[in-house]
Amino acid sequence: MARPPEQPPIPVVLAPDVIGKAFFNPDCLQVLHLWRDGRIRPVVTPGLLRLYVGVLRALTVPDAQIRRWLWWLTSPETAQFLQEPGPVCGDLHAVLTDAAERGHARFIASTAHPSENKTGSGTPAWTGPGNLVERARS
Repeated sequence: MARPPEQPPIPVVLAPDVIGKAFFNPDCLQVLHLWRDGRIRPVVTPGLLRLYVGVLRALTVPDAQIRRWLWWLTSPETAQFLQEPGPVCGDLHAVLTDAAERGHARFIASTAHPSENKTGSGTPAWTGPGNLVERARS
């Protein structure tokens, strides 16, 4: 029987809390498994990269591991890295929305309840990690 064609990875912006909570939250860990398995592709900007490094450092992840994360988050094989600078890191909503819009992401994944996030028309859907896992697997 012929195998169905592979679906391209879903472009997704991962809020820094999803990366950090993956160390102890099963839904967030499943999001990283989707990335590992090629079901999603993170859209990353320099501002997001700085925020991810801050989260990893706060979790006392060793520098050698942080360098691996940096490679995974910037390699064209594993992520969509947008090199152009975006908004300043102080406004997380602006950083996430900018990355999603420029990277044509379908979702912004965050552990904050989506209704708590500001959204405008034409912006990608905010979703929780568990919901993203369900959508990516369907």
